[in-house]
Amino acid sequence: TLAQRALGDLQKCDILTLTDDSAWRGVDAPIPTAMVFHIVWHGWVRRHRPLRQILWNKPESLVYKHMEVKICRNADAIVSISPNMREDISLVGEANNKVVDIPNGVNTDRFSPATGTSNDKFTVYFQGRLINMKNPHLLVKAAAQSTEKWRLVFGGSGPVRDKLEHLVREHDLVDRIEFLGHVPDTELPGRYASADLFALPSDYEGMPLTLLEAAASA
Repeated sequence: TLAQRALGDLQKCDILTLTDDSAWRGVDAPIPTAMVFHIVWHGWVRRHRPLRQILWNKPESLVYKHMEVKICRNADAIVSISPNMREDISLVGEANNKVVDIPNGVNTDRFSPATGTSNDKFTVYFQGRLINMKNPHLLVKAAAQSTEKWRLVFGGSGPVRDKLEHLVREHDLVDRIEFLGHVPDTELPGRYASADLFALPSDYEGMPLTLLEAAASA
């Protein structure tokens, strides 16, 4: 079965690295586990003070809270990618002395200004999943309100893409806003370096690789 094959693969490994909200499935693996948090639900709710009580009591919040507690209790090591992630991990209350600081990094041989090409119009670039937490709709609204006719390019896909495309049509911005969908890894350096501005209007981030890659390409 698939489960048996997965267990066989695990037995060939020395350590299992876990990430994102499916990690709770692996923390009971029969080998050492290390959890890398990019988002901590406890921290995200804490930072939304006006909505904290509402968010904290929603059914999905109870599920996420339970998963994070289980992950932090059972994982052998917890990797923090930034100081604010370490702070948020401490809110879970089960990490104890397991937390190790390993910040995200970027390969500056790949991501540099030299990989870009010039644009006819000032270009704003967004790279990442199109989800509510990253607020891509704010960029569309900014384009609609701006008196300058700059260009907006979305790299990546996600569940709110259809809503974004509807918003673009609603504001008659089809000729100024482009959706690339999935951007192959080989094309990312050129996309960053060709942009005049990188924008990431997220509610919450740890230390996003997209921001580091964009900074290296500026």
